[in-house]
Amino acid sequence: MSEDGRELWRATNPHAEDCYWGPGDLIAFYDYNTVWIYKSKGMLLSEITIAGDDFIRDLDWSPKSEPLAIAGMRFLYVYDDKSVLWFTRMKGGRVLSADWSPSGNYVAIVERNRYTIMNASDFEEVYTEEGKYYELAKWHPKEDILTLGTWYLIRVITFDGASLWSYNSEGSYEVLCVKGACIPAGNFEWSPDGELVAVIARDKQLSILSRDGRLLATTSCDVDDCASGIAWNFNGSMVAVAGDKGVEIYEVIRAKGLRGVSLRRVKKLDFNREIYVVAWSKKGLLAASTYSELYIISAKNWSVISQYDIFTRSMEWSPDGEMLAVGDRELDRLLIVLYNGSAFDVTIKGDGVSWVAWSRDGEKLLVACYNGFVYVIPRSELKAVKKPPSLTLFSPEINGLEVTINGVVKPGSKYVTITRIHWDWGDGHEEDSWLPATHVYSSPGTYTVTVTVYQSDGLTTTKTLTITVEKKEETSNPPSSEEAATPQSGTSSGGFNYTSSLLAGDMPSRNICCICFIYKEKGVWEGKPLSKIPREVRGTI
Repeated sequence: MSEDGRELWRATNPHAEDCYWGPGDLIAFYDYNTVWIYKSKGMLLSEITIAGDDFIRDLDWSPKSEPLAIAGMRFLYVYDDKSVLWFTRMKGGRVLSADWSPSGNYVAIVERNRYTIMNASDFEEVYTEEGKYYELAKWHPKEDILTLGTWYLIRVITFDGASLWSYNSEGSYEVLCVKGACIPAGNFEWSPDGELVAVIARDKQLSILSRDGRLLATTSCDVDDCASGIAWNFNGSMVAVAGDKGVEIYEVIRAKGLRGVSLRRVKKLDFNREIYVVAWSKKGLLAASTYSELYIISAKNWSVISQYDIFTRSMEWSPDGEMLAVGDRELDRLLIVLYNGSAFDVTIKGDGVSWVAWSRDGEKLLVACYNGFVYVIPRSELKAVKKPPSLTLFSPEINGLEVTINGVVKPGSKYVTITRIHWDWGDGHEEDSWLPATHVYSSPGTYTVTVTVYQSDGLTTTKTLTITVEKKEETSNPPSSEEAATPQSGTSSGGFNYTSSLLAGDMPSRNICCICFIYKEKGVWEGKPLSKIPREVRGTI
């Protein structure tokens, strides 16, 4: 309605519970499980329907932008200005893992005592099962087939929950698996082509299974407790296995037609600490994480090329191998490591990140948190918030024509370094020098000093200060005599001979220029100049 009470337009949506003004000229109405968003002139922009078994209790706009939060009886939903779902909150509250299906149509989410397969578009449940303690959920790389892992079994199901096969300790496969009769699987990973699945068990066994669950090869790991992490390289020819003291690299040798597979250990990387998670990029970089440290390793020479401090629970390279997403299980942050070696943090509100997973096209990142929040972050939003270095200059110390300047320099973030500090002293002289820096001017005057700090990401900070220098006035003590001059003997003309030692004071560059005798009767008698007298003079005067 207008300010004077005239009706401007009317929406015919049934059972509208409430309405909310949004940013600009937007307005939202909601019914049981549907929200309608209009322009203020009555044009319908979008219609949002949440999960069919949930009911809307409230909604609110972000005060600073256009995200819309919808609170349901079971879930919390947040949509952007294009009505694209950003994140939802799960019923169980503690998310352990999550993964996109290869088609991009489904998302599998594992909570403490249930797993759920949901539509990726609106997060509506497709299939859920409670009472099962699963730790991992990973989709087949090319088909919408989900693999679930626990301490007791590896189970493969379709997107709608139908069981295909599971693997037990004797190596057989069957439609269902009885709890306790299966291998104590610690982790598993599909090969890039989807033909093999690698399984590492709590009993230090590495097994290679076919797509339909047949055991093809098995070997014992040399690293202790090799059930932490596992990763295939980009072409499926090698497998990295994490363990108590490091990482083992195995070559997977396939017979033609997959009639057989053999395993050969080619490298053991010792870290003297337990490695929990490993991830292999398409470009040949291997990421390995301990409890609190992340290592990026080159597969060319197996050397560590970078290291970061983070409590890793899950990490995954983007499909193009350009970006590694690492979830911090202790802090509300997501670490993004780029292939070129740079890195930055993304703040995630969720009491720690439990799982990260890229969509198959690499355009979206799924981030699951321990408090139950599941975020869908567009890759375009994963950007570093660059901060320039900070520079504090102290008051200069001036001693004549010499100036010394000290201060404090700090990088803008913990993933960048200070590369150099450039000084322009204002007299035509420039140089690179760390703090403190000292310069001697050739003449007195007032000068403007410009200091520029350079950071490894290209950002700089510049500060100037004005100083005045003056030539220092030299002071010296007068010449001194080591002993009083006393007459030694008279002369024929009535004079006297004097013997004494004269010093030219405390300045090495000074010479005695003249000697003056004073007579009590006549006052000053004569001052006689001496042109080149050394500092100590002996003789008869």
